[in-house]
Amino acid sequence: MRASGVQWLKVFAFILLAADIIYTFLQHYYLPLDGDVSAGVLHYGGVEKILADPFGLSVIFGGATYPNPNRFFIYKAYSIYFRNVPLLLQNFMSPIDSIYFSVALSKVLMQLLILWPLAYGAQVLSKGRWWIAALLAVPLFQTLGFNRHIGLIDRSVAYAFFYSLPAGLLLLYFLPFFRSVFQPGYRPGVVTHVSLVFFTVILPFGGPLVPGVLLIVFLLVAVHQLRMGFQKILCRIQLPFIIYFSAAALLCLYSLYIGMANSLDEGDSLPLLQRYPRLFQGVLLLLTWNIGFPLLLAVALINLFLLWRMFPQEGKTFRSIYGYTAMFVLLYILLLPLGGYKSYRPHILRYDTLIPVTIAVMFLYISTSCFLLSRMAVRFRRAYIAAAVVFALFYTFADPILPRGNACEREMLGLLSRSEERIVQLPAYCKVISWEIAVHPEMSKANSELLFFWNITKEPKLYYQK
Repeated sequence: MRASGVQWLKVFAFILLAADIIYTFLQHYYLPLDGDVSAGVLHYGGVEKILADPFGLSVIFGGATYPNPNRFFIYKAYSIYFRNVPLLLQNFMSPIDSIYFSVALSKVLMQLLILWPLAYGAQVLSKGRWWIAALLAVPLFQTLGFNRHIGLIDRSVAYAFFYSLPAGLLLLYFLPFFRSVFQPGYRPGVVTHVSLVFFTVILPFGGPLVPGVLLIVFLLVAVHQLRMGFQKILCRIQLPFIIYFSAAALLCLYSLYIGMANSLDEGDSLPLLQRYPRLFQGVLLLLTWNIGFPLLLAVALINLFLLWRMFPQEGKTFRSIYGYTAMFVLLYILLLPLGGYKSYRPHILRYDTLIPVTIAVMFLYISTSCFLLSRMAVRFRRAYIAAAVVFALFYTFADPILPRGNACEREMLGLLSRSEERIVQLPAYCKVISWEIAVHPEMSKANSELLFFWNITKEPKLYYQK
């Protein structure tokens, strides 16, 4: 294809990506808030203990137990964001609008944080183009349609901060390691080294899934490199990377240890041997309950088969890489029950705990698609492009916008804002920044202070719904 044609395709691709970002923003903008917002912003429910002890030293030296002692940095990020961004936005919009705008903005940024390294890694491996990889990826970011099956950005902003944001940061952390192996001659600059040091410290204390994922990847890389021999280790992975990765693995072990003092695990205990049958039920449901995940997995495996048949030499390299990916997925799923049991996650495997697996399958699909599109003969390429477009459109149309998704909650906030009462009775049409209807005023105490902090009310106002 001529250079001018490629340039026009590139421009068209970036228009589509921009349109998708706007579409995604609107999807999140119209979603209601969740019940964990107040505690994270105002430091209630044990959050104050987490923020007072970044590395959980009170667990080691004082035997303390409190909620999530190994997640300081993600709580800190959440608190800083929602204590400042909504107030800054109120210079340009109403207080109520600023809240929903802040939530949507944070989720779009998380999506970009996952998309960029995911597409870049696929580009490096397939030697294709980033914008093609990005176009293949964006339909798979589901806000509503298949969100409860392959969702990478949770509808709940609190869960998004605790699962989606760490996933994006972890991909960013892995990217220089990945480039050092698959881009001969790659040498990171000073900024990259400083960033790696920073992430080496914060990631083990930055989310529930990060320590396990980092340790599994570290184990697989160590096994592979030891099989190659010590000399090849230094040839393929630069020594600073080995130091960073080893330090992160040690901090992850420490993080898992202090995480055993999580007071939230005490009420939802289930014997370990009883968790595995539930896990296997979860895997079965994942593969049969909804088409979202099995279709993505099936297309990724078809891609891999086509690659092996059409390009047997390159297929060996991909087979090795994805063999290790399959080992990662298997180990990750089998180790999930060790992370505890929650009654709201009865099968242990759920869309949020599945995020590392979903990203791995997405990467398999995107990288193999990029490789096939760049190497496939023209007579096959047209049919393949048509199939890829149909696949993308299927996921796109499955994920609509609900423009009135938070209309009821907005109405309730408006009533609170205009009311002159200290205790306000609201209709029980919908939940208001909560997981449940507030049936008596004391249930709204934290929210009343949060709404006052965000300038939605002129003073803290308790409310109940009837």
